Amino acid sequence: VNLAASPQIKLSSTGLTATIASDPPVKNDSIAIDLVAAADLPLGRHELRIVTAGGESAPLAIEADTLANMEEVEPNDDPKLAMDLSTPIQVWGTLSAAGDVDHFT
Repeated sequence: VNLAASPQIKLSSTGLTATIASDPPVKNDSIAIDLVAAADLPLGRHELRIVTAGGESAPLAIEADTLANMEEVEPNDDPKLAMDLSTPIQVWGTLSAAGDVDHFT
């Protein structure tokens, strides 16, 4: 799908609204989207798709939950450098290279 060709956003839930962000600009292979969830959005899986004249993307899963979010902080690739967490929480992180390992306590 060529994203620069007037992309539209298709959502599986009326409790989500999405707009195409102007910064960064849409490219052929990437797009930034501002997504807003209504206060009464049901918990669980929702889907977002990008639609252009060339077709429709595969669904992108959006999970609505009540967990606090925390970003992973490097370095945490050694048990001695494990990142401390208080549960319940979900962690957003990146496995940046083959063999990357992240540790949490």
